[in-house]
Amino acid sequence: MLLLKIICIAGGFGMCAYGGYMYSRRYVYRQQYFNGLLQFCERLISDIRFSHISLYIILEKNADSFKGLLSQQLCGISRLLSDNRSTDEETLSEYVAQGVLTDAEYTQIIRFFSVLGKSDADNQTASVESYAAQFKIFHQEADEKKKKYSSLYWKLGLLAGAAIAVFII
Repeated sequence: MLLLKIICIAGGFGMCAYGGYMYSRRYVYRQQYFNGLLQFCERLISDIRFSHISLYIILEKNADSFKGLLSQQLCGISRLLSDNRSTDEETLSEYVAQGVLTDAEYTQIIRFFSVLGKSDADNQTASVESYAAQFKIFHQEADEKKKKYSSLYWKLGLLAGAAIAVFII
């Protein structure tokens, strides 16, 4: 009976701690996503101004440079372009996953990707710079939330595990 209690306590404590840790990771992923998106905007501006290569090649080149949600989104858009499909907002929403992004962030990102490749180089760089300014604000918000909540949910998971252990005892 004692062995069963120890196993239940360890299992409950471990599951709660793991749940808190996994939930706290969403704040880390959002912060990493916007960090990568800002890097992509800088590379995009550089490629538009100096390389003069097509959007499809830029996306293919950069898709492997990033990880997680941003990489999936860039691959989805490059698939869309390789199929010669339109990059309007409705079509993009089918190819671009929302993941951990809020609805407002997701809408802004869909708008950003929908304007790529639709104007001359000067207007395109101005548009990307404008969106990058908005993404910088999103990045700051995500960074603040990461600092505020990422360790909080981890600790709440530990507390929930400790509460389960007390109830079992």
